[in-house]
Amino acid sequence: MKKNKLFLVCTILGLSAAAAGCQFSWSVQSGQTERSGRTEQSGQAAHSGQTDSMSLYDRGLKLISLIDETMENEEVLQLYSTNPDFNAIVTQAGEGDFSSPSAVYSLTFTDTGIAEFLSANSTTLPDNISDELRDNILSRLYLTITNQINAYAGSEALTAASICTLTDGFVNTELSEPVIYIYTFNDAVPMAVTFVPKEDGAVFSNACPIFNDSFQADSQEELEAFFNDLSMDVNIQRVRP
Repeated sequence: MKKNKLFLVCTILGLSAAAAGCQFSWSVQSGQTERSGRTEQSGQAAHSGQTDSMSLYDRGLKLISLIDETMENEEVLQLYSTNPDFNAIVTQAGEGDFSSPSAVYSLTFTDTGIAEFLSANSTTLPDNISDELRDNILSRLYLTITNQINAYAGSEALTAASICTLTDGFVNTELSEPVIYIYTFNDAVPMAVTFVPKEDGAVFSNACPIFNDSFQADSQEELEAFFNDLSMDVNIQRVRP
C-alpha cells in the first residue's frame, strides 16, 4: 500500500512536470517533420514498426549510448548537477557495460489496467472529460512510470536518473500506442525507453536509467510480478534477443 501511495504521489508530480516542461509539437508536411514548439509523449505499436531506417530498438540503443557517454563525463554531469551524492550514483552506473543488451522487453499497459491502478488508490478519471483529454492523460502516465520505479529507491535515485534522462523525436507512422522498452545488461543497470505517438506519425521518446536495485528485470516473470504488485495489468513481450 505504501508503494502504491508513493507511486500515485509521484505520478501527480510527474504529470505536473510534464505539463510544465516537455512540450513538443510536430507537424508533418510533404514527408518532412517540422518542429514548431515542443511536444510530449508518443508511443508504442507494432514493435518492429519503423517508418524511417531505424527501428524502435535501435533508437533506444542510440539514446542509451548517449546516456552512457553522459554518465562517464564528469564535465557534462557538472552542467546538470554539482551535488556529489547525485553525481556519485551516476558515475558509478557509468562504469557498467552498455554495449550489448542481454535482453529487451516491451511493456504496454491497457487503459483498463491503468484505470484499475487509479481505482486501487481511490482515484479515477473524471467522466466529464473528452476522449482527447482522456487519451492525453493516459499518455502522460506512460511518461511517469519509469520515474516512479526510481522513486521507490528514494529521492537521490530519482534525481540522479533525471540528470541523465534524454529525449528524442522522430517520425513513425506505424506506431499506434505508447510502449516502454526495458533494456537489461549483464554488467550494468537497466535502461528504460518510452515511446509515445502523436499526430501525423510524430513520436516522442524518453530514456533514463533505472537506479533501483529492487527492480528485477532478468525475466518476463519478474517484470510481471513487479507491476502486478502495483495493480497494473501489463503486457510484456521479449523483443531481443
